[in-house]
Amino acid sequence: MSDMVDDFQAMRQHSQEKRERNRHASAEILDGYGVGYSSNNDGAHLIVRHADKVVDFWPGTGKYCFRGTSKYKRGVYNLLSDLGVKR
Repeated sequence: MSDMVDDFQAMRQHSQEKRERNRHASAEILDGYGVGYSSNNDGAHLIVRHADKVVDFWPGTGKYCFRGTSKYKRGVYNLLSDLGVKR
């Protein structure tokens, strides 16, 4: 039984570390493209503002939603594309 517990804890630790890396990488990508945002909850939730559009973005998971809609999408590059930012 303890092997299962150890495996679960290792998987959980890996997921937490990956979300942390995603938070930093996504913020750097947004900065690199000059997209403005404000950070909440130590970077867990970003409010992205670009070209009169406002988006709630959770960079740890890559999930985002344009304000006023209920459709969620994923990925920082998809977000940039939906905002009309040229690569």
